[in-house]
Amino acid sequence: MAGNIIIAGFKGCGKTATGKAIAKKLGMKFFDTDSVLERIHSEEKAEKIPFREIRRRYGAEYFHDIESKAVKVVVKEDNCVISLGGGTLKNPESVSLLKRCGKVIYLKDSPKNLLNRMRRTGLPAFLDPSDPAGSMMREYALREPIYESTADITIDCAEISLNRAVEVIIEKLSVSEQSKSLA
Repeated sequence: MAGNIIIAGFKGCGKTATGKAIAKKLGMKFFDTDSVLERIHSEEKAEKIPFREIRRRYGAEYFHDIESKAVKVVVKEDNCVISLGGGTLKNPESVSLLKRCGKVIYLKDSPKNLLNRMRRTGLPAFLDPSDPAGSMMREYALREPIYESTADITIDCAEISLNRAVEVIIEKLSVSEQSKSLA
């Protein structure tokens, strides 16, 4: 498989776990844009805090600016798996850069599953704590068409295990590569 594998999807769909598993299975490097974003913030502000706290303290505009810088860092890499923050694909410039450096895999899951996971792990800063379900559904409705239109491959993860999702992704990428080589 040539190029990078880019894992996209809504918060709570399993991007990081899936990305790490694919990278391990294929012997590739792994990058999480949220971790790269934290590193960039730390370098710029001399403050080491998690990405959720960065958004809470500094706001969405600053967060998305740093997120865009993180994308510009990871697209310089080759032969790696890149896990994106859930809102990364809302930035057209980031989409363009990512599409040029690899295949985008959308991990699709049901809003109900996603919200249940977010409630267990802590609501992200982009949700309204007074109406998490309503704000989540509004954001899901905004992002879903972006994920769908950007993805080279969509994997419905609502009813499959992490291991099965990894197998399906690798199979689909192999078929995609074989089709390309026959053309």
